[in-house]
Amino acid sequence: MKTPHSLLFVLLVYLTACGTTKEQVKKNMFSFSYEGNDCKITSVNTASGEGSNYLSIMDENKKEILTATDLNQDGTIDQILQGEYSLEVADLVYKHGISIAQNSGNYQERQPSRTFESSVEEITLTVSSYLIDKDTPNNRLMITNRVTGAESIFLDLDANGILDRTEKGELEMEIAQKYYTWLLSKAKQEHRVVIKDGIYLITTNKMPLPS
Repeated sequence: MKTPHSLLFVLLVYLTACGTTKEQVKKNMFSFSYEGNDCKITSVNTASGEGSNYLSIMDENKKEILTATDLNQDGTIDQILQGEYSLEVADLVYKHGISIAQNSGNYQERQPSRTFESSVEEITLTVSSYLIDKDTPNNRLMITNRVTGAESIFLDLDANGILDRTEKGELEMEIAQKYYTWLLSKAKQEHRVVIKDGIYLITTNKMPLPS
């Protein structure tokens, strides 16, 4: 079973760095092959700790036939952005690339910077916010039963307080939504969430809390 604080995957082969509207963003790329296709994982990370990984698969003419993303760098593909591959197949290729990166020393783990955790009886609730820029926020809810070890993961793809998709587990979405609403309220009480234009973002531990 994973611990409630999931580790993030960061590829360390540096390709380039460029500026954005608010803060510097670094793009790191790792290339590998899978069943005869050239593939690459691009890791995009901000100085404040946000980041996402992108998987690309090319055909024999070097044309990109798949683009998929691991939104919060937890080692699992979350969305297919381009191409006809299923999530399962894309995730298989992605994990193959991560394994090669691990074996070659081009791999590092880090803790999420925007995470808030609380408990209700035997249930541990963890919400993590992740974004590359202000236009692409997402929240991830992890619900762990400390007695049974059961773990469920849900995504709020718009960070609007409403869960959109089950990523893992068998817990009903309706029950998860109640936990999520409670956890966001708890984070608000402890000044660990910023709410603006209907968007809920967990603050980093480095951010000053309001007096």
